[in-house]
Amino acid sequence: MDRKHMGTVAIMLALIAVIYMSTTENLKDNPHPPREEWIKKHKITVQRNGNPQRFCLKCHDKRGETKEKFCNACHVKSGVKKLD
Repeated sequence: MDRKHMGTVAIMLALIAVIYMSTTENLKDNPHPPREEWIKKHKITVQRNGNPQRFCLKCHDKRGETKEKFCNACHVKSGVKKLD
């Protein structure tokens, strides 16, 4: 293999490593279950006590996300009533 092909292979391996690391790292830091399961649990929480924010906003508030920004982003996409 000549230098040109070695460089191409090295770049491809580096790209694969970056993609792999970024996806596995996100899984470790993300405390949420898969989206379908999360939506099901969210719906149950809302039906039981109507205040799921007390569980979620503790973490998301540290990131600067307000209730409106955090909750309504999904509510608008899903066609659910927006929070005031």
